[in-house]
This record gives sequence, structure tokens and C-alpha cells, in this order.
Amino acid sequence: MSSFLVRALAVYALAVALTQKEGPGGVFGRARAGVIREFGEESSVAAGVQCPVCASFWLAWVVSLLPEWAARGLALAGVTVVVERLAQGQKLEIVL
Repeated sequence: MSSFLVRALAVYALAVALTQKEGPGGVFGRARAGVIREFGEESSVAAGVQCPVCASFWLAWVVSLLPEWAARGLALAGVTVVVERLAQGQKLEIVL
């Protein structure tokens, strides 16, 4: 699999986790709540931690710096998210 696709799936996995999941020990949920509390519910920063497309812009820069093995691990999580959503009959659409 190309490095670009691996990193794209890694960004997807992180964006979905950060914006929509609670995460292990509630880490993502607490991070979102902290950002919203700090910047206010109507802020662009708060919107960024609740929208996978918005978060992916910043996460792409982080993932581009990761070693290949780390990106591959996150890409596997991204594939799992896609398969899980398809199995539940959800559409994989991007809403901007």
C-alpha cells in the first residue's frame, strides 16, 4: 500500500477518534470537552474538534511527520472504522 494511502487512513482514524469517540479512558472526550470549555462552544477551535474534516487538516501535518510503522498502525485503525461504518449500513460521505 502506498505511503500516501497509509497516511490518509491514519488521518481518518485519528480525526474520527478525536471528534466522535470517547477513546481509551475517555481521553478524546475529555480533550474535546476541555477545548470547548477553554475556547467556548461557538469558537472555530471548538468546531474543529467536533468536525472530522476540520480536524483532519491539522492532523495531516502531524501524521506526515510520523514514522512509517506508526502511520501503518493508525491506518489499520482507519480501515477498521470504514469497515465498521459500512457494516452498520452508514454512508461514508464527507460533508463540508
